[in-house]
Amino acid sequence: MQMKPKMSSYEFLDTCVFAYSLIETVYFFYQANMTDTCSKRTWVTLLSDVGEENGYLTGILTLNYTLIKVKTRYPLLVIYTSKCHDSALSVLQKSGIKIKYVEMLQPSMTLDYGVDTKRFNECFNKLRVFELYEYERVVFIDSDMIFMKNADELFDIPLDRGSIASAHACVCNPRKRPHYPKEWVPSNCAYTAQQDMHSGSLIPCTFGIKMLNSGLIVLNPNPEEFGIIFDHVMNCEKYPQSIFNFAEQSLLSRLYEEKWMPLPYIYNALKTLRTVHEKLWDDNDVKIVHYILNKPWHDKSDNLDSQDPTHAWWWEFQKERLEKETDSIIYK
Repeated sequence: MQMKPKMSSYEFLDTCVFAYSLIETVYFFYQANMTDTCSKRTWVTLLSDVGEENGYLTGILTLNYTLIKVKTRYPLLVIYTSKCHDSALSVLQKSGIKIKYVEMLQPSMTLDYGVDTKRFNECFNKLRVFELYEYERVVFIDSDMIFMKNADELFDIPLDRGSIASAHACVCNPRKRPHYPKEWVPSNCAYTAQQDMHSGSLIPCTFGIKMLNSGLIVLNPNPEEFGIIFDHVMNCEKYPQSIFNFAEQSLLSRLYEEKWMPLPYIYNALKTLRTVHEKLWDDNDVKIVHYILNKPWHDKSDNLDSQDPTHAWWWEFQKERLEKETDSIIYK
């Protein structure tokens, strides 16, 4: 048997240096690739029509705090319109939050939503996220949300072209609001159907009234899709008015009808689900809480929601944030 020549100490050293150099090169390219990938992905929320005492600014600051707390790899970008005050933008910048100006996107005709008219008309500005072409993947989140757990996996879920991902809307209408459509009843709610199924099962987007909740949307921005959205908003008189019944939410539900990918409720856990669909909800599973209707920052002793445990979660994060921020940044 032929023996291999023994490697000299110099040869061994050269081999080690080469191996280390190779590992370092691979790691460099891996890091560069990961950095490049991260720079093309972002969380996005909207700040619009902000007054000096507007609670949504506080909501964004606390939302961002929870994102940092759960160790997300991706930054938060705040898009804002001409209605925003400079003082609010200054607070965001001092907090290290990226901001981007967008033109207002308002319907071409007056849409009457009753007491919700101002709020619903502002919601159309959310649709500007489809125009953020500098990003490959965007996850839009409403500013009245908090993160309980890391949800970065939303940036990696596969999306077909011409599709978005979102959670179902709860259409139970538990507060019996008279102006809601008559088909908004528990039997048409995806969560009613799901709560009696295995927790891992998802109800398809074709169920019931086929409505998504636009509080969280996973999308890949592209000009073609934004062009279709823009046309519907700017020429809304040409289309059935029913697709605008719930502003951008019903519009997206129609434009992506039977094409949007349903997400588990844990990524858009409407606070009302905790009681309305108690069998479905699990505090330990929830990743993102969505404070629809009354907001935690509006809590008062005469407010029914002030006793809501989910509001206590928000206030706990708010307290932590205020304790850690410097005096120059704090906005209560």
